[in-house]
Amino acid sequence: MMSFINSRLVELSRPLKAAYFPFSRAQDLSRALSWCVTDYATKASIGQLFEARGVLVIGESRQGKSREIQRFRDKFNGGSEIMPDGRPARIVHCILSGKVTWKDLGVKVLSALGYPLKGRNTQAEIWVVKYAELQGVVGIHFDECQHVFSEVGERTNQQILDSFKTLLKDSRWPLMLILSGIPSLAAHVAKEEQLVRLLRTVHFATIDLTRQKDVDEMLNLTFVYAEKAGLDFGPLGGTLAGSSFPAKVVSALLGLLRFFDNMTDGAVADSMKVVLIEMLGNPILLEQGMAQFGPGFDEVIIDDRNQVAIDDLKAIIEHEPEVRSVAIFYGAAHMPDMAQRLKEQLGYEAAEEQWLTAIKLDFKKSAVTQREIDQLRAMVKRMLHQQLRPRRR
Repeated sequence: MMSFINSRLVELSRPLKAAYFPFSRAQDLSRALSWCVTDYATKASIGQLFEARGVLVIGESRQGKSREIQRFRDKFNGGSEIMPDGRPARIVHCILSGKVTWKDLGVKVLSALGYPLKGRNTQAEIWVVKYAELQGVVGIHFDECQHVFSEVGERTNQQILDSFKTLLKDSRWPLMLILSGIPSLAAHVAKEEQLVRLLRTVHFATIDLTRQKDVDEMLNLTFVYAEKAGLDFGPLGGTLAGSSFPAKVVSALLGLLRFFDNMTDGAVADSMKVVLIEMLGNPILLEQGMAQFGPGFDEVIIDDRNQVAIDDLKAIIEHEPEVRSVAIFYGAAHMPDMAQRLKEQLGYEAAEEQWLTAIKLDFKKSAVTQREIDQLRAMVKRMLHQQLRPRRR
């Protein structure tokens, strides 16, 4: 029977997709959430009426907000967090959409609590508090929160904000709130001063490869995933430090492509192509690769071998006048010295040059945006400039 599932690819990809890399912004989120639940536990243990706190998590799409919050909820809901009455505390998840009105909000939460409400929903908020208390739910994560707000529905927007504020301040059973969404969410929340006062904001900034901190973090991420995949990615680090031959860089990068590219719709392959183009087209990298072998190495590998080729060419010119064209094949490292010898010893001048495409990347069809490509190129150039030093002659 024909199977459409590539079992081998599943086996290779599973540990990589399941792996978790703790970005520094996740630590900021963890601190904010810890502050929130600690405040709740302290006030609840006193036994008096209190207001809960919340966390506002904002950032562009696909920055990992929902996944990081889910990790926190999974740990929190694991049973280790106990309420004053002895029951394990829980935080539920509720994803919002543009079709949710302020009246629908309570119904959505009831569904998240496992109590779908049918018919009239005017008392939904009352039932939310009641069922949350019954189940030991002390918090709600409202995901994709920006969808319930609009630029023209100011009245509805205010009703939604009032509902959030009520859940935090309800004396019967206050609920912690985690509101997450894109940056525009912050502008809507800011219109309700009392709500803002009860929230702590965590910003998931977009990775910017013009910032050295983000560059270091992404390099660390690459090494961690390479290790997870069982790849020796050390040659790249060694090359950037001037201690390993550039060819090993290519091997390491191509090895990563096979594992990562299927996970990102081609984004990894295109990113690696940009890296290869910038690195292999840099003469400093080539020079450093030769320098690592010590003094005299390039004299043997480049100079002496080039002279053998020049001597053979001289012999052909002298003894085989009928030969009208001679081709000399050599690697890129040989080119500057070879051109110099052809000029100085034989009086030749370059008549023309032809460039062949070795690596091609169509920006318009790439899964990587132009901005990301520009950042990646700037990152590679900066690393080469900082870590590779031309060898003085």
